Amino acid sequence: MTSPHAYDALVIGAGHNGLACACYLARAGMKVLVLERADRVGGAAHTAATIADRPEYLFDTCSVVHNMINMTTVPAELRLADMGLEYTETDPFTVSFFPDGSSVRLYRSLDRTCGEIARHSPRDADSYRAFIREADPIVETALAGFRASGDEGGGPKEWGRRLASAYKALRRAGPLRAPYMMVSPYGTLLEETFETEHARVGFAALAAHATAGPHSPTSGFFVLWQAAYHRYGNWHAKGGSGALTQAMHRRLESWGGEVRTGARVDRLLVQDAPRRVTGVRLAGGEEIAAPSVICAINPQTALFDLLGETYLEPALARRLRARHRSNAVQFVVHAALDRLPPWHGHVHGDPAHSDVWNGMQSVAASVNQVRQNFLQAEAGIPPAEPAAYVFTPSAIDSMVAPPGKHGAYVACASYPSRFADGTSWRENGEREAWRLLDAVEARAPGFKDAVTGVAWRHAVDWEEEIGLLGGHPMHLDMTPDQMLLFRPDRELADHRGPVPGLYLSGAGTSPGGGVSAVPGRAAARAVLDDRGPRDRGRT
Repeated sequence: MTSPHAYDALVIGAGHNGLACACYLARAGMKVLVLERADRVGGAAHTAATIADRPEYLFDTCSVVHNMINMTTVPAELRLADMGLEYTETDPFTVSFFPDGSSVRLYRSLDRTCGEIARHSPRDADSYRAFIREADPIVETALAGFRASGDEGGGPKEWGRRLASAYKALRRAGPLRAPYMMVSPYGTLLEETFETEHARVGFAALAAHATAGPHSPTSGFFVLWQAAYHRYGNWHAKGGSGALTQAMHRRLESWGGEVRTGARVDRLLVQDAPRRVTGVRLAGGEEIAAPSVICAINPQTALFDLLGETYLEPALARRLRARHRSNAVQFVVHAALDRLPPWHGHVHGDPAHSDVWNGMQSVAASVNQVRQNFLQAEAGIPPAEPAAYVFTPSAIDSMVAPPGKHGAYVACASYPSRFADGTSWRENGEREAWRLLDAVEARAPGFKDAVTGVAWRHAVDWEEEIGLLGGHPMHLDMTPDQMLLFRPDRELADHRGPVPGLYLSGAGTSPGGGVSAVPGRAAARAVLDDRGPRDRGRT
């Protein structure tokens, strides 16, 4: 049967990119419906009570802090603050805890960070400052291109000015230095630049979130990105990561858009004369018509499962099948606590120590430990010594835990999606959850005594619930052959699908993954450009 309702556009997927796309279309006056397979909106930006007998604790189910979206104008353009979205900076953005009881705090302030490193190695503090100075123009150049598929109001002249300024800075660094830094494995860059692990480990712990190991060729950009934290900071959404998508949902409805959850799309509808997408069919048989359909999901799912290979040129289909995802993905444990993690040598309430719980707290001891974790995960083996990290948002946000209590998001960025021995996450989840808590206990003696409830999230959960194939949050690896103009393919990087009326968005599309909303905004622009001047610029 066919729905009696007609829409200008359908968006498949209510993650942050799908919601952002829908908001921009609705703002332009289009009638928009978002269809979400799960029973809630948010995708990977979602916050929930995950521990059955501790419903008063709220945890982020996948993404935690947001930095990329706060480097864009998306929150201002969509006026998300009016919808209740509020951010708090996590400063320091990273604290590394070492086996000898020492620690290093990485602050937004470069001077404070260098002071922390100088306590262990004055020479490394100088090297850190020089490294960030080299990285800064590279990151600004990347951000200029990144934002170009996004920011409103800048115009070609503004982007030309930013690119020209960044290019001059790159030239001052030397013609080969920037390319060398970007194509090197980030482990190599760190080990040749710094003498001590105190200067290296914070870089590696953050770079690992790009789902790339220190040994991965061309992964150097992920440690250069540290310059962005110093320039723009790192941010926690008050109430949890899901506060972003909840604000987007409210904004969409305020502009007349609609969302249907529990609505699994089974097929894209295509007419042949002329060939174009005309709507969707839901799993229950209902058909919904619209001249534009935006798939804000994994592009391989959209094109092979929903559209069908019949509509793909053979060469394009081969290239799409060859798109790759690492077997290394994140594993997350949620722990309800009756006090903050008692990091060795740090006392809660002591002004000298009070900020160590603000951002990411890393227990990795060395770059090599991070490297070995990724190599083991790629081989389908759980990490022998997990390079765990912890977020305790309750230290800066009273909305996510009861008064006087706290919640810990404990994770490792390099666990296998699939196990080499044929076992499943359903069998291994509990064992690995307690191994991660053991890793924290080694740096925070007494941590496990503070735990009053535990839950965990893994690759199978994310694949079954929100369609992340293999549990991969980026949909595809973030490698140069799958970034920017090559994401998900050189023919599809403009967010237009292979059949008229079909558009692509999400983490697997240009420019890349992460919580930025830029792919969602770029897809909306493609739709509006194709509809003509009548829709561009309307508010």
